[in-house]
Amino acid sequence: MTIPKEDFLGIIKNFWAFAVFALISGINFWINILIIKKGLFFSGPLVSIGIALLPLSFIFLVFFGILNTRDRYPQCKWLMSVPVLCLLPWFLAAVTGRGPVAAGIMARYFICLPGAAIVIYDIVGRLVSSKKGLPMPVFLSAVIFIFASGIFGFVSGLIVPKADFFPASLINYNNFIKVLGFPLQALRIFCAVIMVASASGMAGFFYRDKMKTRLIGGIRRKVLVFTILFSSIILIISVLTMYFSGIFTLRQVTFSQQQGIVQLMANSIGEMIESEVKELQSYVVSPSVWETVLKTANLKYQSMPAKIMPGYFANLDKQWRLSSSSGPVVDRYLNTLLALRLKKFAESKGNISEIFLADRFGGLAVASSKTSDFYQGDEPWWQKTINDGKGNVFIGDMEFDESSNSWSITISVPVYGKDGEVIGACKVVYNTLRFSELVSKFEIGSTGRAILFDNTGKVICRSEHKLLKPESMILPEWKVIQEAQSKKYFSSSAYVRHDTGNTFLISWAVVPYKGLLQEGVKWFACVEQETKEIFAGQELILLLYSIVLFAVLLALTVYFSFLFVRLLIRPIEKMRLGMHEISVGNLSYSLDLKSGDELEDLSDSFNLMIDTLRKTLVSKDALITEVSERKQAEGMLEQSRDKLESQAKELNAQLKETEKAHEIMMSMLEDNNMIREALEKSLAELKQTQEMMVQVAKLGAVGQLASGVAHEVKNPLGIILQGISYLENKLAGSENDTREVLEMMKEGIGRADKIINGLLDFSKSTKLDFKQEDINSVLESSLNLAQVSSRFAGVQIVRQMAKGLPKIKIDKNKMEQVFINVLVNAAQAMENKGTITIRSFIKKMERPEKSRINKDVEYFSAGEDALIVEIEDSGIGISEENLKKIFDAFFSTKGPRGGAGLGLGICLSIVDMHKGLIDVESKLGEGTKVTITLKLATEEKNG
Repeated sequence: MTIPKEDFLGIIKNFWAFAVFALISGINFWINILIIKKGLFFSGPLVSIGIALLPLSFIFLVFFGILNTRDRYPQCKWLMSVPVLCLLPWFLAAVTGRGPVAAGIMARYFICLPGAAIVIYDIVGRLVSSKKGLPMPVFLSAVIFIFASGIFGFVSGLIVPKADFFPASLINYNNFIKVLGFPLQALRIFCAVIMVASASGMAGFFYRDKMKTRLIGGIRRKVLVFTILFSSIILIISVLTMYFSGIFTLRQVTFSQQQGIVQLMANSIGEMIESEVKELQSYVVSPSVWETVLKTANLKYQSMPAKIMPGYFANLDKQWRLSSSSGPVVDRYLNTLLALRLKKFAESKGNISEIFLADRFGGLAVASSKTSDFYQGDEPWWQKTINDGKGNVFIGDMEFDESSNSWSITISVPVYGKDGEVIGACKVVYNTLRFSELVSKFEIGSTGRAILFDNTGKVICRSEHKLLKPESMILPEWKVIQEAQSKKYFSSSAYVRHDTGNTFLISWAVVPYKGLLQEGVKWFACVEQETKEIFAGQELILLLYSIVLFAVLLALTVYFSFLFVRLLIRPIEKMRLGMHEISVGNLSYSLDLKSGDELEDLSDSFNLMIDTLRKTLVSKDALITEVSERKQAEGMLEQSRDKLESQAKELNAQLKETEKAHEIMMSMLEDNNMIREALEKSLAELKQTQEMMVQVAKLGAVGQLASGVAHEVKNPLGIILQGISYLENKLAGSENDTREVLEMMKEGIGRADKIINGLLDFSKSTKLDFKQEDINSVLESSLNLAQVSSRFAGVQIVRQMAKGLPKIKIDKNKMEQVFINVLVNAAQAMENKGTITIRSFIKKMERPEKSRINKDVEYFSAGEDALIVEIEDSGIGISEENLKKIFDAFFSTKGPRGGAGLGLGICLSIVDMHKGLIDVESKLGEGTKVTITLKLATEEKNG
């Protein structure tokens, strides 16, 4: 079966030109990378190949755009001359000797930039003319291709190497990197990859089939593309990780090697200094003539008064500076046998510029040459060497010797007598030639060098043997070391960029000689080498290895992906072929799959379905026989057709009468259904009306009862109240107990009066007297009033009321009426025994709560804080059936001698006027708990 394909944008015909452009561009990218890396490859031929491939790749991009445009506008035959015009500036720049850079710039300006513009113009035109019939993937691929081509044309055609003509002098690689901070080549490669991917998406992945857009290759291509893409991503990540980790490892190894070299250099320098100091110490210990000359000099000053010694030394210094080297003042110190001995020692060493001995008082004792001053006692080296008679080795800072045009350092050691007393000091000025010889042994490669710094950054010596003036001593390497020391970095390696633009890897180490460190002086040994020389060969080898590894792994991935797709898709294709065979009537077809998985189970089910279908259908021959028999039967049927027609007419008449009767019956059934539904609805409404009438009747009865009670009960109460007042006036002042009883009787009568008024509240609303009240106080007063009743005899009251509860707005009298009613009911349920527990606390509502009377009004919202009052008894409890009716008017379980059944109904009305809730929980034999929920900010309710 052939798959109908369709070229949605009409670019398949000339797509070969774009493919050639992509292939040549890819090769050119790799050539540029190899040219940049250099190393193992000779870059000359690569540069020549790159110069030729650059315009060649761009010209195929021009061909792609021009060929597509000419297909849309056949009359524009002149477009074929555009490639020649584009190549002309490049050709002229190449043959006129302007150089490869100028030729490359012309190729980018006049081939790449116009080519990208022509391609974008053509694709935009095709997109506008056919966007309504494009699948969304093709449309998005075209849009991405347009944007990627625009960016590619800009970065590849307009941003060029720097040249001395406009616009290359302004828009060039250098300025691009300065502005954006990353290489241009990376952006070019990225845009090229996006162009290739989006061009493939809009060129040939989709086709039309029965007004639907489908992917060419179907599930095979989807699985293959996904498998290769997923595997490639993993491969790329793995190879890149290996590449960068390899670079990191190589650099760490290089760092370690360089640090090992510089540490060896620092140790060698320390050992050299230590050997010089030990040799000097040995030299002044033997022979004993040094002791003789120094003690003789010391004896000369011991008899001199201390106050005249400064003047004496100042006068000698003056004479010393004015005298020549052959004068009598100097001659007695330079032309002695000991002076000659010092000269021979200096000559034998070869690196000593000056050596002399000073006595314990700072005066010169013997010297190899004329010193700058006679008196050394004011010099830091002498003071630190004598160290108040304790003795100390001194190593001084570097000094530049103009006469020898070299740097030198000072080492001085104390001279001890036989009794261990410090009798003088020996100072030696060493030049840095021997240090330079040692440092030169630690050069690395052709660009490497070794440097020895003192603690101020001056170069003691370096491997190049160059003599430096003082003003040129501070090097960029020292700035890096100083920064690392100031910030206390743990690393002793870093990169430093010289003024030439070359980058060096440097490592440093402190010279580990304790004589220097004790004086607070740190010498730094430093080794450096240019990074290009260090890493170029390593990174190139690692890059080539990574590329080869990636190519091998990619080939294996593609191979195994095709193998996987083949194993997965072939059974599905066999099943599709089997369905096709069945659709054309081949019921003998059988699938033979041996995959050992769910597909094999599906194949067995498929074969079972074919077998079942074959058994339920007749064969072709049986059908032919049946047709011939039916033709014979038709002849016989033809004979009795007339008879059947007459019978059919009679049957039709009867059928019409039956249909009419059926219609009448259906109409009656429909009427009956409508009547039944109407009756059910009326019955429900009647039941609801009946319940409402009962409630209205109860309310009416309450109203009549309240009216009669108001007249029949209030008058006797008034007379009793007057009698109590009379008794109060007659009682003596000391009978306080009796007065308290009378007062409680008055409060009870007042309470009865309010209860009578409460009967009216059941049928009509009254205005509540809201005030800020302490709920615990209201509960206590209610309990005191309720306990007057004999029902509380033997009843234990347990108070669990939280302290510090906020005051709330309530009508105290009304709420006392509620609490007393609940307390009295609890006492009645316990029959003078048991426990009543009263609780009060704050609780957060778990869900919204609506009024029990008006179900449409929400009193509490979820999460709102509310005040809870619980009155729980241990009485006989209430049955589940009666628990549903306890708030109904005139419902009572107390019998004829009990109340009228209005108490809880009035409580419900009062609590509801406070926008609160009242709930009752009870079980027979387990007691009853009444929960009253009140708002923390109760608003007054009128009505």
